[in-house]
Amino acid sequence: MKYKILYILLFAFIVSGCDKIEGPYRENPGEILSTVTIIEFTGIGCVNCPERGHEIVHDFKVQFGDKIQTVSIHGNEFGTPINDFYLRTEEGQELNSNLQVEGLPKGLVSSLTPQAVNVPSALAEDIAKAGGRIPELNLNVEMTIDGNEAVLNIIGEFEKIINENYGELYIVAYLMQNSIIGPQKDTRGDHEKYAHMHALRKPFNGTFGKLYVKNPTGGMVIDEINYSLSLTYDESNIIFADGETVADIELEPLVFVYDNNTKELIPCTINYNF
Repeated sequence: MKYKILYILLFAFIVSGCDKIEGPYRENPGEILSTVTIIEFTGIGCVNCPERGHEIVHDFKVQFGDKIQTVSIHGNEFGTPINDFYLRTEEGQELNSNLQVEGLPKGLVSSLTPQAVNVPSALAEDIAKAGGRIPELNLNVEMTIDGNEAVLNIIGEFEKIINENYGELYIVAYLMQNSIIGPQKDTRGDHEKYAHMHALRKPFNGTFGKLYVKNPTGGMVIDEINYSLSLTYDESNIIFADGETVADIELEPLVFVYDNNTKELIPCTINYNF
């Protein structure tokens, strides 16, 4: 896409100037070490969101692959139903309000602070900073579907050397859905059958997660955490077309850990199996 070359050049330029930023970073300027989490705020009624939001975030994911994980939040008036189709959730509205998101599209990188919210085209610098940090935690995440139940298993292990002094760390686990076909407003022509990706459907453990660990130490292993979520329309906002079952839809987990004091995500490597 037309943004791709711009972002590659911008990323290279930004990384070359990262030596003034606190924290341990990679020695190879072109390498992303930690998983980067992009939270994208969007809406089916937002005419600018496809070109200035979805496509830009998609380009980041294409460029950096599995090192980028994204979740799309539908949480304000742009989520007003179109022909009885909607993706807005209560949790999305809570995130939108808590992070003081105004106007769309918007996004933020590896953070839960209002100050980090920006337009998607300006997120390259934040991706370079977050991805360049040396991982301090390894997460192995497995999701299985048992009937109409999504079951999530998470095992975490901290690196031998932790580079920050953390107090309380919280873990967040979301269930997302891909390829939801429905309407989308667009400046280039509205869509009736738009494929909505990475849409937040329901948290496994609350909008802002649950306490994960206090005062972690190097080499600490966190016992397996198990979450389950019922995949019913009323509880999970899962979109089923006529004749579809759970096996017919594309579900995906997203997990991250953040410092409850700073609201910044800690650098992790996250391995998914689902």
